[in-house]
Amino acid sequence: MKKLLCGATALAAFAFAAPARAEDPPKTWLGGITVTGQVEGGVTANPARPTDRLNFGHLFTDRANEPLLNQAA
Repeated sequence: MKKLLCGATALAAFAFAAPARAEDPPKTWLGGITVTGQVEGGVTANPARPTDRLNFGHLFTDRANEPLLNQAA
């Protein structure tokens, strides 16, 4: 019975708690600006390790064992 009473008291305290405050607005217009980005890269591995560093027959992955920048946004 004590466990049920403690649970009900905690639930009542949670239900009547003060609502969370909204974040304060930024002090200047510049403080409201957020800059984000994404960089994506990869490596095309070739265990044969060709001396000319070319993957023969590949269109976009023609460089063997070199890091590549795929996208920067």
